[in-house]
This record gives sequence, structure tokens and C-alpha cells, in this order.
Amino acid sequence: MSQTFRLILKKLDITLKPDGKQHVLVWLACRGEIYIGEAFATEDEDDLLKAIVQATLQAINKSVTKFVSIKLIHCRQIFLTEVGQIVFVVILQVESENSPFLLPGISLFAGFTPEVAAKATLKALNRTLTRYF
Repeated sequence: MSQTFRLILKKLDITLKPDGKQHVLVWLACRGEIYIGEAFATEDEDDLLKAIVQATLQAINKSVTKFVSIKLIHCRQIFLTEVGQIVFVVILQVESENSPFLLPGISLFAGFTPEVAAKATLKALNRTLTRYF
């Protein structure tokens, strides 16, 4: 029985550099392989979350074996007043040999946890990535 290709978040590291920028490293794992992506952000929380999405996409791109272009279209925190929680939404554009299509990803969080950006990105892609391996 073949194992389904599914990337999981192994580690997320954010380091503050002397110049005030934040260095983001994301480790994704699947089938014993590790894929690492990196990005830089300012001290702004929204910029940091966007950098985490970009680092996650970089790691994902290293894992694919067929041509696929994955591009960040939009990401944002949204406060849901009805339930008193924040969601992080990411919309990605995926393009391969076929026409491009959009994929949404969403993750709930109660406080600031940077992993939410990587998890929303993986939720958007994990169901469709299988065809690119």
C-alpha cells in the first residue's frame, strides 16, 4: 500500500537579527525527507506571518518533483466577533500544465502563534500536492 504524500510542519524558527529584521526558517517533513524554506520579515506581526507563508511555500517548492508554480495571492488575520477568535486565511495560486487555480487555507488561533501561517498554507495545499509527485 503506497503512503500518501503529505507534508507536515516539523519546526518553525524565528530569529531576530541585529538589523531588526526577523529571519524565518520552516522545516517540513514527508516520508523521511526534510524540506527547509526561509524568509525575512520586519518586526510587524502581519509581515512576519506573510514571511512564514513564503518560507513554507519555498519548502513546499523544494519537495515537488513535477513543474508547479505556487504563488501567494493573499494572507490575513481575521477576527471573528461571533466566536471571539482569530483565523488566519491564505489564498494561493497554483499553476502547472493546466490553467491556474486558487486554493484557500484557513487556521484558527486564539493568541499569536506564528505556526498558524504555516498550517494554513499546508491546509491549502496538502490535498492537491499529491498530483505533483
